[in-house]
Amino acid sequence: LPQEAESAPRHQPGHAELGMGIHGEPGASTIATHNSAEIMQIMVEKLTAALPETGRLAVMLNNLGGVSVAEMAILTRELANTPLHARVDWLIGPASLVTALDMKGFSLTTIVLEESIEKALLSDVETASWQKPVQPRAVNIMPSALASARVAFTPSANPQVGDYVAQVTSTLSGLETHLNALDAKVGDGDTGSTFAAGAR
Repeated sequence: LPQEAESAPRHQPGHAELGMGIHGEPGASTIATHNSAEIMQIMVEKLTAALPETGRLAVMLNNLGGVSVAEMAILTRELANTPLHARVDWLIGPASLVTALDMKGFSLTTIVLEESIEKALLSDVETASWQKPVQPRAVNIMPSALASARVAFTPSANPQVGDYVAQVTSTLSGLETHLNALDAKVGDGDTGSTFAAGAR
């Protein structure tokens, strides 16, 4: 967080904050995981405990501003793998609907459907960024008859080129943290990790 000093960080490595305020206010608890499936399961369990045992639901999966499209797609998949999914008639998102610009996080909101609520959710609105709810459905996976062509080859040996490659890859691996910090100022903070993964 911008306001926390590096000497006394609020978050420990490998942890996430649950229930954090949209402006960075301390959350209700800290959880020792970065695993998307585990985080989604924890959130669903807490929501389910507050919901009536029966009734159809609408669910909003909201990007707080700094989560990538790919990451939100993963979270949508994780939501579909929870018991709550069987009760969901309408899904709103994933989308940036309530944000704090580039805040790294997401929120999950549920509402029990009544006729008037469902009618309101499905009504046309003038707000450009509002996403109309969609009905969750199974993804049809189409088998492919195409296979990648494999070409047999004998790799060449060039010690000089090998030294160049080793120097570049070791440099990228060593700069992982620094590049992530630079990228976090203007993007999603993963440039160093991306380059380091390629180098490895």
